[in-house]
Amino acid sequence: MILIGILSIPAVLWILVMIRNGRPDAEVLVFTMALPIAFAIWLAAIRLDISENQIAYRSLFGRARTVCRADVLSIGASAFSPTSGEPISVNVRLKGGGGFEINARPLSREAVLRLLRWTEPNNSMHATYEDARA
Repeated sequence: MILIGILSIPAVLWILVMIRNGRPDAEVLVFTMALPIAFAIWLAAIRLDISENQIAYRSLFGRARTVCRADVLSIGASAFSPTSGEPISVNVRLKGGGGFEINARPLSREAVLRLLRWTEPNNSMHATYEDARA
């Protein structure tokens, strides 16, 4: 939500200029609001549900995926941020072959750690990102 607010700053400035000049310009307003609205739609489309026995993931352009614990071979971080070292992509590999990628960028740190620990017995929420790199 903070990023959406930051991305809205140009729109707010244009609105203030239009009010001050007394001349509304709809094209400029639509153009400046497009980025925060698109970002909000993208964030609203991403969903990760982790329960004891299954994972459900949905993204804006990918199909919704639901997998049971019994079908998962492994879960691991497949890409890391070069600046922070945090996982930005998580790969879910399935026992029957194949798998799918989960975009970890918009997820909370706790959700990513819980996902990375999900297949472990006695999985813990007290993991660290260093554990994810191992």
